[in-house]
Amino acid sequence: MPYKEDAQFFISKGISLYNLKKFNEAVDCFDEAIKMDHLNYKAWSNKGVVLGKLGHYKEAVECFDQTLEINPLYNTACYNKGVALVEQKKYDEAIGCFSQTLEINPLHKMAWYKKGVALDKLGQNNKAMECFDKAIKIDPLYDMAWCNKGLVLIKIKKYNKSINCFDEAIKINPSNCKAWCNKGVALDKLRKHDKAIECFDEVIKIDPEFEDAWCNKGVAYGNLEEHDRAIECFDETLRINPLHDTALYNKNIASNKLEQLD
Repeated sequence: MPYKEDAQFFISKGISLYNLKKFNEAVDCFDEAIKMDHLNYKAWSNKGVVLGKLGHYKEAVECFDQTLEINPLYNTACYNKGVALVEQKKYDEAIGCFSQTLEINPLHKMAWYKKGVALDKLGQNNKAMECFDKAIKIDPLYDMAWCNKGLVLIKIKKYNKSINCFDEAIKINPSNCKAWCNKGVALDKLRKHDKAIECFDEVIKIDPEFEDAWCNKGVAYGNLEEHDRAIECFDETLRINPLHDTALYNKNIASNKLEQLD
């Protein structure tokens, strides 16, 4: 069997192992493929994807760079390099990758979405919103684009508009915990504390370990001056994540207020 066909065998095996979540074994297969065919850009790219799954983002970027050196038009690698750069908080570099991806394929909804995420991290709210709008225009059922657009609207204090976005996300995906949770945050900002708590309860029904839902529920109870119930929620948050700074801070405030009432 020719050498390059051997490489393809290991690539196929690596993809199968990746699908089985056997990531380290998958990396070994892609390494074997690269040994046999050093210019096999798909082997390099797939290795990068798996390294990203393992949290080895710097090494993943190196693989995507190798891929793009061999095949500069391989858009998947350019996009995935951007994703790995976001994980490293290298947002400007990531935006460059997503922009390059979009030059080749302007209808790449995930590139628009991830570019929006990176811009949002840099505090460029309006540009981020434009990207989420582009993703939504390409795919009106892209629930996470609706959700992140809503998050930007919360940041610029357009709470009612943000709720409309979260409602769209929930309509598309009723199990979208982030949409429910952030809808609750927006309602709490509008002083609709009881309705906010209902949203946090929806999250907890879907995922009882969703720490921010418990924490935000505690904040809402605090806003209702129900400090004992707030502390119960913060305790639940801290059970899930003992290092949750917001829960620790707000529990301290609620405890002090209870002591004052006593």
